[in-house]
Amino acid sequence: MATDAVIRVVVAGVSVTLFVVATELTLSSNLFLMFLVIALVRTFIFLTTFINQVRIFNAVRAHRNQVLDDAVSSQQRATILRRDKK
Repeated sequence: MATDAVIRVVVAGVSVTLFVVATELTLSSNLFLMFLVIALVRTFIFLTTFINQVRIFNAVRAHRNQVLDDAVSSQQRATILRRDKK
């Protein structure tokens, strides 16, 4: 688990570094490319936000399903215990 986190941090760092270097080179050369880069950055930000919202939605649904499964199993246990007492 720790190595997975390290790999994700390294990949994020490398991608940000490459993005910054590419942006600096692009912005210093041509005005048209500046608008293109701005559009790409806005698209990247929008897609990142959208993907994160979908992942959060899926995580909440999975957690809710897990909680509901636990609640059902505890109700079943209570029913079984009531039957045993009789």
